Order: sequence, then C-alpha cells, then structure tokens
Amino acid sequence: NKICRLFKCHAVGDLEFLEADMSIQCHTGAHIEYMLPIAWVCMFMFVFGIPLYTWNELHKNRKYLFDAKQKRHEEMKDELGTLYLQYEESYWYWELIEMLKKIFFTGMLLVIGNGMSFTIVIAIIVQFIYIMVVEKTGPYIRDRDDVVQFVASVQLFFTLLAALMLKL
Repeated sequence: NKICRLFKCHAVGDLEFLEADMSIQCHTGAHIEYMLPIAWVCMFMFVFGIPLYTWNELHKNRKYLFDAKQKRHEEMKDELGTLYLQYEESYWYWELIEMLKKIFFTGMLLVIGNGMSFTIVIAIIVQFIYIMVVEKTGPYIRDRDDVVQFVASVQLFFTLLAALMLKL
C-alpha cells in the first residue's frame, strides 16, 4: 500500500499532487528524481519479487514437497511448509494466488481506482472471480478449509457490495 501510494496523484486545477502528501507535486522535482525510482525498485523487490521468488522456490522443489520418500522432503517441510502444506498436491502454488489477491486488494486498487465507484466495481468483479475459482478448485486439503475460504470470500464480496451501495 505504501509503495503504491507513491504513484497516486490528485489533480488540483492544472497540476497534480501526491495524494499521500499534497505538498509534493507529481512528476516533477523530488517525486520524479527520488520517489518514483525508489518506488519502482521497491515494487520490483517486494510486490513482484517476493511472489516470484516464492514461485521459483516452490516450483524447483515441487518434486520434494509432497513425496515423503524423497530425501529433501523433511527439509522442504521445514523451509517452505507454510506455503504449501495446507493445499492439495496439485495446488502447490495456491499461496501465490493468495499473495497476488492481497497485493491487488491492498495496493493495486489504490493505483487503478480514483476512490470512485468504479474502483469498488473492479474489486467486486475480482472477488467474484476468486469465489468461483475457489469453489471450482477446492484447493485445500481439508474440506472445511475450502468451506471457510468460500464463506470468507463471500463475506468480502458482500462487504464490497455494501461499500458500493454506500458510495452510490
């Protein structure tokens, strides 16, 4: 969220100012010289880097993740277990989908939207698609975890719907 806020500008007359600090004019001076380059580096390292690194680690070690006969299985459980143990074997990557969903809802919506109803509509559409995917795939090992994820996702969907109704 903090990184994405450095890209969010607000028009005041003919000028644009950084929403996070209205004393900073966008795309000039310190904003373009220091803030945006640092924001892009942080975006690459954290917003894209962590999911990419996680995917790489899980992907290159996926033959060890669920096969207890493999020598490195226990080592992988200790190192990466929180990222895959709750998911069925064919959904070893599901934590990445969760990460990307959280990135979208906590940061990207801030950049995409302008605080208007359109932002909430985009969030509702993304959440609806997520609900459908979770319901269709059932990625969790335990059925009750699939149900909990479904209920939590429906709850977020209705929260977003309520936000849209309040906004309108």
